[in-house]
Amino acid sequence: MHTLGSGAEGSVYLAIHLPTKKQYALKEVYKRGKGEARNTPPREIQILSNLYHPHLIALVDWFESKNHWHLIFELAQGGELLQRIVQKGWYRERDAAVVSATIINALAFLHDHHIVHRDLKTANLLFKEDSFNSPLVIVDFGISKVVDSESQLLTTYRVGTQYYQPPEVVKKTPYLGPPFDMWNTGEIDLVYTLLCGFNPFYNASPLDIDERIKKGNFDFPSPAWDNISDLAKDFIRALMAYEPEKRLTAKQALDHAWISKHCPAAYMTWLKAMNAELEKLEKEEDPELARAHEKEFAEAVKSWKGFKEVRHLSRNSATLQNVISE
Repeated sequence: MHTLGSGAEGSVYLAIHLPTKKQYALKEVYKRGKGEARNTPPREIQILSNLYHPHLIALVDWFESKNHWHLIFELAQGGELLQRIVQKGWYRERDAAVVSATIINALAFLHDHHIVHRDLKTANLLFKEDSFNSPLVIVDFGISKVVDSESQLLTTYRVGTQYYQPPEVVKKTPYLGPPFDMWNTGEIDLVYTLLCGFNPFYNASPLDIDERIKKGNFDFPSPAWDNISDLAKDFIRALMAYEPEKRLTAKQALDHAWISKHCPAAYMTWLKAMNAELEKLEKEEDPELARAHEKEFAEAVKSWKGFKEVRHLSRNSATLQNVISE
């Protein structure tokens, strides 16, 4: 089988559904532990089986064998966000605002469901297709977690990637889940890497990275940031505030002045209305009916009023990324 990727938990392969010839991503996760722990489905199954959002990777099905869990995902073959950044060099503020709003809106949906991702990085933001205006999805929920409330403190510190861990995790103090995600988003796709093309801790050694993160020490070096607005820098500082309780929540970030200035109002209306509609569908008494309605909603989304309004803002076709200019 063709390998799409591999990690600590297992490998991802290209799979084909023979009756339809449709391609999927098949993730094999090795069963660890003994007894009940060995037979407990991975978190991705627990979290994504009953969750649907156009900007979250969809779990289509799953099954188990003697030594593995097999997860079948929709195929996102358009490459990582990081690859697009490398190709473009950087994103203009308007383009970065659209990408940022798209991911933050998906985060708001997750946080409303008491789910924290804990490993947001450019490698886990994939485009579904190769086309420039392809939809963008969050992938890899392997270390995500369902929390009882937004105030629940977590104490698992070996999570995420070193470059993207917030100060409280590096210092190994109990931490809140949603602020962890917001630090990640401020550092990765949300403005910083998009606008300048590199990570705020790109030139530090592994030991230096920890020390700089512990102090919340990052800056906006010249000349890369000379022509980037103060509003964008304010947005990053608000997302990467040293004290977790002072960081913007996902919903607050969507209302920040930088997003309001650069992201088309029609697109913002569409994003927020989509979340509200999905929340409404989830309240259906019959889970199977709700799931069917969600799929119908996803198919009908291109003809929805918000999408029609967004269509006029760009020469690209009407997709979730059609407000990004080439």
